[in-house]
Amino acid sequence: MNSITDLKSNTAYTLDSLQTIDEGDRSRIELYADHAVKVAVAILALGMKYLAADAYYSKVKFVSAIIPTGLNIVGSLQWLYEGAYKGSGRSKKYDGKVDFDMDVHRFD
Repeated sequence: MNSITDLKSNTAYTLDSLQTIDEGDRSRIELYADHAVKVAVAILALGMKYLAADAYYSKVKFVSAIIPTGLNIVGSLQWLYEGAYKGSGRSKKYDGKVDFDMDVHRFD
């Protein structure tokens, strides 16, 4: 289901809904991407340019299908780690999820 969120009224309105019917040769993420591409024109016509999606949709098959439509995807937001290397193992990449209530001071 695709919906439009009105942040001022804290309400989501359904834009389009489609029952997923499995196809033998296509994955669910490909079917979801097709649906999002189909409604991208309507989303852009409303003056919106961002598609908020769950972290599940941060897959190459989904993102690579959405980007050519002109929409930008916002998924799970995490802070990049900017601290020093601790000296063992792989370098730390992330510094936790963004919490908009607590982390506003970290934005430029």
